[in-house]
Amino acid sequence: MSNSAIIRQLKRLDKNNKEEDKSKGTKNTIANLFSFVALLVSITAIYFQFFYERYSLNASLIDATIYSDSLSFNLIYHNKGNQDATIIKSELIFYNDVDKSKEAMHINFVSEPQEPYILPPGKQIFKVVKQKVYFDDPQIKTNY
Repeated sequence: MSNSAIIRQLKRLDKNNKEEDKSKGTKNTIANLFSFVALLVSITAIYFQFFYERYSLNASLIDATIYSDSLSFNLIYHNKGNQDATIIKSELIFYNDVDKSKEAMHINFVSEPQEPYILPPGKQIFKVVKQKVYFDDPQIKTNY
C-alpha cells in the first residue's frame, strides 16, 4: 500500500471521527437537557410533598335566629388547605365600623361550650352554634 492510500485512509477516518463527535455532542446535549428537566420535576415534587403547607379554613354563616335569651347560627366550615384544621371555638362579635380598635365598642356574646373538631384537608362540616344573649346588658343597648 502506498503512502497516498494510507493518507487518504487516515483522512477518511478523521472525517468519520469528527462526524461521530458532532452526533455524540448533540445526543449528549439532549440527554443533559432531559436529565435537568427530570431533576427539576423531582425537586418540585419533593417540595410540594414534604415542605409546602397551606392553611385555609373558611367559615360561612348560613342562617341565624334570635330567641328571647340566645342567638343560634348555622356555620359551614370548609378546609381548603392541605393541612388538618382544628376548630376549637366559634363565636360572633359585633363591633362598630367607625373604630374597630376600641374594645368598649364591641358586643361580645357568651358562647356555649363546644367540642373541638379536626377538619381534614378538602372536607367541610355543618355546625349549629348557640350563644347566650343578655338583652338587658347596657352594652348591647348602646347607640352608636
